[in-house]
Amino acid sequence: MTDDARFKQAIGPFRMARGAARSAQASARVSAVIVPAGAGFLAGMATPDLDITTLGIGWHRFFLFHSAIGLEVLKRFYQYYQRFLRGGHPMLAKAAGAALSGMAAGVGVHLAVDGTLQGHRAVIFPFFGSLVDGTLVDDNLWLLGNSLWAFKISHDVFVQTFSDDLPKAKRWVEEHFGCFKNEEGAKCLLTALKR
Repeated sequence: MTDDARFKQAIGPFRMARGAARSAQASARVSAVIVPAGAGFLAGMATPDLDITTLGIGWHRFFLFHSAIGLEVLKRFYQYYQRFLRGGHPMLAKAAGAALSGMAAGVGVHLAVDGTLQGHRAVIFPFFGSLVDGTLVDDNLWLLGNSLWAFKISHDVFVQTFSDDLPKAKRWVEEHFGCFKNEEGAKCLLTALKR
């Protein structure tokens, strides 16, 4: 056995450990974004119904809880937080952005369901109850409009949080799946998966 072969044999486990460490770091970075986004989505799905526990069942569908007003305030705080950090703790900023984006999407889904599938209840406003008495069209428009606003906030925060990663993601996709341009799809996919 030559010296070069012995060296490669001796260093092999270190190369494997380095590859495993890089893989673990990449998994930690992905988890630092996916977990907060999922948790934020679940929290967002439950947030509009917090009016029941805080104000009582008689105030269910209170307009502040069934709107995107709170999300807009959180978005402004997040934008201030990002300017305050200015490059420090980028993973913390990305995790916070992922959580807020997921939460806004969850609120959007909740309000869309309330405005369509469960659209037979009024939104409660202080002092005058419903916007227009005797009809639920105004309440459903309120819920659907705020649902769209929540989805817009989710999109804006997501783009603001991850826009600097877009060139990296495009480059990775091109490296691993760029062969789809000139080869058969299944053959290219098998080649990419073997890497």
